[in-house]
Amino acid sequence: MPWPVRMVLMVALMALPLAVYLLHRLAAAVSAVTTLPKARARWIMLFILCLFYALPLLFLFYALNGWTQDLFVFQPHLSLLDYVFHFPFWWGLVVILESVPFFLLLDVLSPMTRLWPEIRGRWLKMQAYLKIACLCAAVLYVPIRSYVDTYHIRHNSAEIFLEGLPAELNGVRITLLADIQIDRTTGRRKINQVNDILQTADPDLLFFAGDLVTSGRAFLPLASEAICSLSGREERIAVMGDHDHWAARDTISEIMRGCGWKFLDNQHHLLHLRGRVVLITGITHVYSDRLKAEDLNELLGLAPDADLKILIAHQPAESLVHAAADHGYDLVLAGHTHGGQIVLHPLGFPLTPSQIETDYYSGIQRAGMAHVIVTNGIGLTLAPIRYHAPAEVTTILLSRPDDP
Repeated sequence: MPWPVRMVLMVALMALPLAVYLLHRLAAAVSAVTTLPKARARWIMLFILCLFYALPLLFLFYALNGWTQDLFVFQPHLSLLDYVFHFPFWWGLVVILESVPFFLLLDVLSPMTRLWPEIRGRWLKMQAYLKIACLCAAVLYVPIRSYVDTYHIRHNSAEIFLEGLPAELNGVRITLLADIQIDRTTGRRKINQVNDILQTADPDLLFFAGDLVTSGRAFLPLASEAICSLSGREERIAVMGDHDHWAARDTISEIMRGCGWKFLDNQHHLLHLRGRVVLITGITHVYSDRLKAEDLNELLGLAPDADLKILIAHQPAESLVHAAADHGYDLVLAGHTHGGQIVLHPLGFPLTPSQIETDYYSGIQRAGMAHVIVTNGIGLTLAPIRYHAPAEVTTILLSRPDDP
């Protein structure tokens, strides 16, 4: 069974208790503020549950009959079925996950009102209206927010102050790309946005932290056109991503080298910029290929001296980040996490599966003296949407602390 099918079925199974709870409590809320009988409200909610589970049920049917490769999600272009089944499933999942904590909080508070019988009736009515309002707001907000986060690429610009940065390197601009992941959902429309951003940013150095395609070889021609159209003033440096490794490791590295990218595979690269020496170390750190801790430390220990030391890798693994910090690197650049891709905010706190893998899942953080920059990237994995993790290109302006 293909990985996307397995994952959708697993996610659907895990979400089932939450969906049942949410719709059960919603049925009670609707009955409390309308004349609709509880039994009829529950039947309506059961119908909604069946609509939500149409995609995993379809996947299961195809899997049981051995037809998974014929599923529309494996076709080269989006179709009507995506808008009928695929997108609504993921929107519905986010609505459920965002709404359940709020429903639970209201249900936990309800028994406390027994201490004040005079307000209990009003509270139960207000609680029902709050639940309905919460769900309606989520149903409207989630698709709109996911559309913006998925298809509008933001230019995330930040200034980093580096102690000891030579005056000649003050004002150097570095742009970081990652996870372009050309596939049926990410194509020329996004690449055109990236090119527009690069024209505005006009970076001295352009970095790509891996994952040019999502899977297979079908999109390699478009991927080649896309990556070769991107440029920086001085040099372009790239490393291997997980999906590149699985899809066509050698071909993708050849494509990038063929159009002028410096592709680093556990290598050091020195370049002269504004009369100073910049070290760029490219590490292959993906699920299927990574250095052992002792080999990584040996490689970083052999790094030549430089006025600015930059490490780039696909995954912002904590062990890799800490090793770079221990060996005096100024910047660590990475992607991989998609910024969480779907970041929930139960009761206001950010929550995403990427936090399980690493603390460095998005933005700019510090590890010792090293600045860790993890970009959200551009493309998608599994879910065809982003949510509170906007597609982005990241540009860093290097500055001296005494030259604000």
